[in-house]
Amino acid sequence: MLEKVLRRHKFLPVRRNGQLLYFRHSIAIGGIYVAIKGRMAEVKIPEINFSYTFNAASRLEKFLKALERNVEDESVMPLLAA
Repeated sequence: MLEKVLRRHKFLPVRRNGQLLYFRHSIAIGGIYVAIKGRMAEVKIPEINFSYTFNAASRLEKFLKALERNVEDESVMPLLAA
């Protein structure tokens, strides 16, 4: 289910150091990496030192939708601080 959410938000599967990650690049915040570990998705955005683990596909979906909306509005930092 997590993979479907990521594909819906245009994340591409890539292998990095032998691990499968999903990747998407945003002009506003840089690379967004997601590692799936069982039923959890670990989201990392290295350029802004952000890391969070989601334990439900619905929460990941809400986060990605909000992130896309806020990146368009260029108001990403309040979203990530919450």
